[in-house]
Amino acid sequence: MTTQLIELLRSDQYDASSISMFPNPAHGQFAIHFADAQQQTFITMYDVQGKLILSRTVQPQSDAIIDISKVQPGLYFVKAVSDGKSVVKKLVVK
Repeated sequence: MTTQLIELLRSDQYDASSISMFPNPAHGQFAIHFADAQQQTFITMYDVQGKLILSRTVQPQSDAIIDISKVQPGLYFVKAVSDGKSVVKKLVVK
């Protein structure tokens, strides 16, 4: 008997490689690069308890520099929503 794992990408999710965050770990600020966003992108950042830390709107086809100088060190989740699609990435703040 063989088992085959098939990974599906839902139509309402971005391919994670189309959005990159750097540096990660970050200190003070980080950048988000969008490879193919055609509309404004809404960025939200949550801590591990699900508390909203920040939210920003970014213009299409531009990199976003996000100020995190007042954010405590730890693990966070950054969600980007654009063109009806979303992706969540982990960010470590030093």
